[in-house]
Amino acid sequence: MALNVSQAFNLFKSKLELSQSFKEEVTIHHNAIREWIESYDSTIETKLIGSLQRKTRIQPRSEDVFDIDILVILGSFYSWVSSGGIKPEDALEKVEDIVSEHGTYEKIGVETDNPTITFEYEDNVKVELVPAYIDQIGKTIDGTPTLPVGRGYWIPKNNRWVMADYDYDAEYITSANKNSDGYLIPTIKMLKGTKKIYFQI
Repeated sequence: MALNVSQAFNLFKSKLELSQSFKEEVTIHHNAIREWIESYDSTIETKLIGSLQRKTRIQPRSEDVFDIDILVILGSFYSWVSSGGIKPEDALEKVEDIVSEHGTYEKIGVETDNPTITFEYEDNVKVELVPAYIDQIGKTIDGTPTLPVGRGYWIPKNNRWVMADYDYDAEYITSANKNSDGYLIPTIKMLKGTKKIYFQI
């Protein structure tokens, strides 16, 4: 029996969703490293970012590497390097040192891949940790206004600090998905799936 458009849409969407077993595997991986970092230093917070935060991930193929993006919030950003603030490379080194203190991750192999600290499990799951500081300045080093104080994050990239607004991005996608009666996120997943098959770069 031929499927109507709605049925075909839902069938395609269901095939892109993460399987329950893979969801559990991913959850175990990101919980383990987040718990280690936060137990190592109780002042540090972690949170998922990227497509896991936006709920736009799709089931990987067997040959795909599945990235878990995690923000590692080291504190608040009050001053630039010239005024006694932390250097971008110091933030990366701090996160790498914390991860490497755990024997399991040290054996896997922890690397700095600016702006992230990375390691990869044997099951093709790669963890990417992004060091970050909560913005308490509200402007760039040359005085250009950025986001409202406390909203964005400064992350190290190419030996300088750049602004990121992960929470707003995720909230925007969630709101837009709601306004589209739940069709936006499935459509994004479908486009991702199509790109993987037909438009690989």
